[in-house]
Amino acid sequence: MMHKGVMFVTTHVIGSNNNLEARDIKAVEEFFARNAADIDWLKESFAAAGDAEALVLAIHADMFEFDFALPWDSEGYLRHSGFKAFAETLMAEANAFGKPVLLMFGDSHKFRMFRPFPSKSPHVMAIETFGSADMHAVEVMVDTDASYPFGARPLINAVQPIEWKE
Repeated sequence: MMHKGVMFVTTHVIGSNNNLEARDIKAVEEFFARNAADIDWLKESFAAAGDAEALVLAIHADMFEFDFALPWDSEGYLRHSGFKAFAETLMAEANAFGKPVLLMFGDSHKFRMFRPFPSKSPHVMAIETFGSADMHAVEVMVDTDASYPFGARPLINAVQPIEWKE
């Protein structure tokens, strides 16, 4: 969906290694079919976003949990990762798009904003939201007239004070 010069996209990328569970043939079959559809949808969405100023992508999974990177490639995925093909497609499409991309997700539910691929795909910024243990919210601002279109701030639930951990 395009709104005020920003393309908004969702894909069904799920936690627990995107359901790529080698010990369960039905899970593997489900993974391959859904992952192929997600990748096709991602490519079609970026193609449709050609004139957009920015793109927002929402998924469920924390693709960056458990040291996703290879020891020799801090922005790569392990061969057995259920996120590898999707992440590589996201990087390639974001690079071809050449404009800001915001990836929003939950799953691990630790509020943070970071660049997951600073060298390989510097246009991608990620925001992870709070979760059930911390019932707060994140307000995301989008302003295509600003030098960088995305901003975020936590909205803290007054009845559940936040515990800041080092």
